Amino acid sequence: MRSFFINVLEHYIPASQGNFTDHPIADLLRNSFPKSIKDIIEESDKYIFKGSAGQSRWAACPWVAILDVLVTTSTQDGYYPVYIFREDMTGFYLTLNQGVTSVGQEIKKGYRSILKKRANSLRMQINYDAQLFSSENINLRKGKNTKSHLPRDYEAGNIISKFYSLANVPPKDELVSDLKLMLSIYSELVAAKNLTSVAQEEKDEVQEINNSERTPTQKQRLIDARLGQGKFRRDVVSIEKNCRITGTSDIAFLIASHIKPWSKSNDTEKLDGNNGLLLSPHVDKLFDKGFISFSDNGEVLIKDEAKDIFKSWNLQETNVGSFNKKQQEYLAYHRNQYQF
Repeated sequence: MRSFFINVLEHYIPASQGNFTDHPIADLLRNSFPKSIKDIIEESDKYIFKGSAGQSRWAACPWVAILDVLVTTSTQDGYYPVYIFREDMTGFYLTLNQGVTSVGQEIKKGYRSILKKRANSLRMQINYDAQLFSSENINLRKGKNTKSHLPRDYEAGNIISKFYSLANVPPKDELVSDLKLMLSIYSELVAAKNLTSVAQEEKDEVQEINNSERTPTQKQRLIDARLGQGKFRRDVVSIEKNCRITGTSDIAFLIASHIKPWSKSNDTEKLDGNNGLLLSPHVDKLFDKGFISFSDNGEVLIKDEAKDIFKSWNLQETNVGSFNKKQQEYLAYHRNQYQF
């Protein structure tokens, strides 16, 4: 692992003066380097490992990132640990950073201020050793003639980081220890964000229902449906007897999950038991995020980026049985929504 860092630090600048296509340094960053990191990480199946030396031309600051599939499958959004090299190759950072591309595309003017605000918010949700990881700004040493805006974007997206200089790259054991600690912090943040975002989303939608002009009975039915309770849950249970993937039949451990997302459903669809599946919590997470879906005849459809974690959870890809016609209509929407 240490040799990969030194190789990039010592040879990237000379390499970037030459042809980009099929260069060994570019291949190292895209393939060998991410694989070497994957090989030392426990539960590596829950992550996607990506590296880049640029697209069609050399990047100012090459990087290697580790993405939790429950957060993002693209470095353009979400948040994730990433090794980013300074442009002058005097060192590199292990940084918990953010996807910057999607923010820039959506907000355009002032997006770096948004990245910094988000970084501050995320930083407040984690516990970390301030002696090991710093909350100070990172400096990627962008050159005066560099046209790319990405180095400044990466600097704005930094949450916490540790810097390693070319003159003092630590031994492999220390690099591995630092990375595992960063991944531990990342995992805690993912868990906290998932719980917080779901709870806040439910709270906001319940408030929206209460503030609407619906009758008290209509309000309560919708609130129960949003929380996977009441008539909606009972109707789902009358149709679905178990989680189709895990086989779990104890409804105390199953979630009544909407097939057509709640936010996209009208009031009738929100209460329709045919618009629901009983799923084990981890399966619900994959279904809700659009990593898996089902064909009308019960074939399990899995996105490529979720296949490893699907296997690591010992989930089976066997046919789960056909769905009724109304369920098929909702599943068609789900497949289209998530581009299966």
